[in-house]
Amino acid sequence: MGYISSFLKTVGSPLARVVACFWLMPRWERIMAGFLLLAALILGSYKINQYYDSKTRLVPADGGEYREALVGEIKYLNPILVNNDAEKSISGLLFRGLIKIGVENEILPDLADHWDISSNGQNYTFYIKPGQKFSDGTVITANDVAYTISSIQAPETQSPLEPGLANVGVSVADDLTITLALPSAYGPFINNLNFGIIPAHLSSDEFAKNLIGSGPYKFSKFTRNDNKIDEVELLKNENAAEKPYIQKVVFRLFDQKEDALKDYSGDKKINGIFGADTGDSALNYLSSKRLSLIFNLRKPALADKEVRRKIIAGEKFDTPLPISLTLLDTPLQKTKADELKTKLAEQNVQLELKTLSAVALQDALDAKDYELLLYGFDFGFDRDPYAFWHSSQIDAKNYAGWADKKSDILLEDARMLIEPDKRNAKYDQFFQTVASEYLAVFYDPVSYNFSVKSDSVKGVTKPEGTQAFSRFAKIAEWFVKEKRIRK
Repeated sequence: MGYISSFLKTVGSPLARVVACFWLMPRWERIMAGFLLLAALILGSYKINQYYDSKTRLVPADGGEYREALVGEIKYLNPILVNNDAEKSISGLLFRGLIKIGVENEILPDLADHWDISSNGQNYTFYIKPGQKFSDGTVITANDVAYTISSIQAPETQSPLEPGLANVGVSVADDLTITLALPSAYGPFINNLNFGIIPAHLSSDEFAKNLIGSGPYKFSKFTRNDNKIDEVELLKNENAAEKPYIQKVVFRLFDQKEDALKDYSGDKKINGIFGADTGDSALNYLSSKRLSLIFNLRKPALADKEVRRKIIAGEKFDTPLPISLTLLDTPLQKTKADELKTKLAEQNVQLELKTLSAVALQDALDAKDYELLLYGFDFGFDRDPYAFWHSSQIDAKNYAGWADKKSDILLEDARMLIEPDKRNAKYDQFFQTVASEYLAVFYDPVSYNFSVKSDSVKGVTKPEGTQAFSRFAKIAEWFVKEKRIRK
């Protein structure tokens, strides 16, 4: 071993001596030493990580993407024009309104800090929160609210929101104060204000190109295929009042549920799906939509209350009762119609199904040309039944042809009540009349199908509202990326 000692004396640093000693070892000793060194490194790394984890915690971090397969068609994202679930879902991420609707359909402040309602129920004064901005950095004022309402009321706009704001006067007191004046008291009016505010400082063309809003996301781009929008991309709005973690949201649009499901299951980049049933019901939630069976009292076969009673009660008729059921050509309505046909056949009711397109159905509704009608009601945030049951609407949406003075008074009184609990008590009274007179049958609420791959997006909880956009009510809490901070 003397030669080794002599060699080590010629080697400089202690580390160099260790290395030199290692290479002078027999091969099997070097292998064993290598294993021991590797084990020491792994154990040391584990201990360091264990100590680091004990002193820190995981929290959501900015960044990442959420991609959703969405069943539906997009024509508009302008909040005063949107008219279907797909449009409302995306537009709701881009725009905020004066108010928003809570879990139990309670009215909550959004752009407005608070509001006053006059004692006669005709004047609503809103006080806007200061310092709020559109995604382009422009401060939101009462003028933007006034501009949005005037745009809705303009006949050339053809906004679906116009009936709820017809004949409403608007006056701006200052940058943060606006008053809406109703021609007469209408208790559910504030529910009609759940629409996005658009900027007054942009021309119509500029707004159409950029869709500037104040939601958690801002419009980035869309792509078309066969002249239809098939993908919409949104980016995080850095000027939003409540900034989300996820940087980008992309919607891929599908006409057919089967195609959306195939994309969701086959593309690892797709995180979520809305409008198609994946078999995982964890995030499915009930909508405010219900199918109903309406009896047209204008038709001789159904003018008899006893006939209506027997049909609803499931009693069998002594002689065959031929009758028709008019419905919209959709999978949901056709499935319900087939169920009814089978059930009524056992009651000796010969049900003829008249399945119509949307245009043909509207013609039948206008002409009141049906006996039984399968109709989809969306009760929304306030279930005001006036438009469908008041005798003044007999030639409009009063599809049952119901005309009753006591019912009219009840519906009129309900509309004048500002307090939701008192108004709902009146509604309950009226729907008891609907039941006792056998005017209609309301079926269980329709479910929204919603699924998210939990391994790719975290913080997603079951939606608590009843609208398509309800699934995004807490999107600011969703996250894809994480980081560690000190405890």
